[in-house]
Amino acid sequence: METKIYYKPPKQEYFDDLKSACIRYFKTFDNDFGYADEKIKTLESLENVGGNFMSMVKMIHPLAWELIAEIISLETRNEISMRLEDGGDSLETDFFNIWGKNKAKEKYGQLN
Repeated sequence: METKIYYKPPKQEYFDDLKSACIRYFKTFDNDFGYADEKIKTLESLENVGGNFMSMVKMIHPLAWELIAEIISLETRNEISMRLEDGGDSLETDFFNIWGKNKAKEKYGQLN
């Protein structure tokens, strides 16, 4: 399968929106063993090139994507959803989809 947009960087504003949300997410973790600091340091060093946009998404467990989806813009959610589909990822856990039924909520129910 040929991917067309999975590795294509989004607009800077969408990249920054996701990056900020991911850093916020990892700041909620217990840092006794440096896990959160390691993830945050990695995120802070990422630039909007190649597949870094989707690398940020993939740093987070798919069932926690709902938390990220709730705090990012609809435009950023759409950019992620299009790339998930383009990359052949299972759309059953696509909490970022803004156009159709949320299959993730149908399958797993309300997570919060």
